[in-house]
Amino acid sequence: MFARKGATTPLATSARQNLYVAADGYFTGDQNCGRPVCREKLHIYTFVPRSTLAVEMSKPLYPYVGFNLTTGAGTPPAPKWLYLNAGHASVSAARRISATEFELTLTFSVTIGNDGYYLQWNWCTKDTLHRDGLGLPGSHGCGARRIRPTVTYLG
Repeated sequence: MFARKGATTPLATSARQNLYVAADGYFTGDQNCGRPVCREKLHIYTFVPRSTLAVEMSKPLYPYVGFNLTTGAGTPPAPKWLYLNAGHASVSAARRISATEFELTLTFSVTIGNDGYYLQWNWCTKDTLHRDGLGLPGSHGCGARRIRPTVTYLG
C-alpha cells in the first residue's frame, strides 16, 4: 500500500504469497430420472482466463457416476463412491463460446427399473498449472478409478 499516487516507498509490506486461479462454471440439464432407464444430458459451461482457453479446451473431462437402489418405495442412502465412466458416460468435444468460455456435453444412463434410487455424479479435468498457470499444485484425485461423492476439489 502506498501513501499517495506516485509514491515510491510503501507504507507496509508483507511476506510474498502465491495466488492460484481455478476455472469456474455451471451446468444445465440435470433432470429427474425417467424409468426404467435414467438418462442424463448435462451441458457444462466453463469460464477461464483468455490465455488458458486453448489448453483448457484440449483437456479430457473425467465423468463420475454413482447410485444406490432399494426395492420398492423409499430412497436408499447416498452412494459411498462415484466411479469413473460409470453409466456409459460420454463427453462431447469442447465447443468454444467466447474467448473465455467453452461448453462440453456429458451424457450417461443407469438402469433403475421401478426401484427407489439415489444418484450422484461429478466431473473434473486435471490441473495443468505447469502448462497454463490454472489450477492448484499437486494431484487432487481427478482421473482416479473412484472418488468420494463429498470431495470438494478434484483438479
